[in-house]
Amino acid sequence: AGDSQQFTIKLTGKTTGSQQLTFMLSGVQDVESSSTTVNVEISASFEESASGSGTAVYIGAGIALLVGVLAVLYVLRPRNPRMSQTTTTSPPRSLAQQAAPTCWSCRTPIIGPRQGCPGCGARYHADSPTCKMVEKCSNCGTSSEQFVSA
Repeated sequence: AGDSQQFTIKLTGKTTGSQQLTFMLSGVQDVESSSTTVNVEISASFEESASGSGTAVYIGAGIALLVGVLAVLYVLRPRNPRMSQTTTTSPPRSLAQQAAPTCWSCRTPIIGPRQGCPGCGARYHADSPTCKMVEKCSNCGTSSEQFVSA
């Protein structure tokens, strides 16, 4: 007894006019008036809110359509047509510009005559005093007597 609570009730409807709401307390045996009835007069226009939500749907559909068209145009756009029409070939590099192999003995570029290991393909200077003294391949151990001109 003496206890009270406040409730907020939200109603939605489709027509205007007078309506009757009944509130009941369930599970309470000792309360004399466990139900009450309230008359409610609905005077708001429901057509305005319906047309507003329709407008939002149309705007959303329009934006989605625009994004879709832009995506298709992006995928179908030509890939830099000027580049495909003018293809230039680079002139062949001279012997000095080409990358020289590295000697497996002294680890310097080999420019000029060279010899190679037939087992693994390692390259060595053919006319360098330090590389002529190589007895076997630094990479695979093949004897230098089996080296070939490369």
